[in-house]
Amino acid sequence: MTVGEKIQELLDWGGKNQKELAELSGVSQSAISDYIRNIRIPSIEAAQKIADALDVSLWVLLNGEALPVTEVDWRVPPPYRERTGGSGPCDPGLQ
Repeated sequence: MTVGEKIQELLDWGGKNQKELAELSGVSQSAISDYIRNIRIPSIEAAQKIADALDVSLWVLLNGEALPVTEVDWRVPPPYRERTGGSGPCDPGLQ
């Protein structure tokens, strides 16, 4: 999985769009679009800003592995996952 694919996966998981991510991270929306389309690779600084905005560790963003998500997780809307303690895109080392 590329960094761009992971960013898109995390956006989908969190119910956010590219514009919201740009506002939260301070990274331009055009850069985020380029990352998702694999036109550019984010600098480590941009990747850290994106990870912080998506509330995941830099490791989760860059490790190339898909998130460990169950079918049930995808059926529960993002705000309810957080309130109900549902599993989410967290650092496996913290579990």
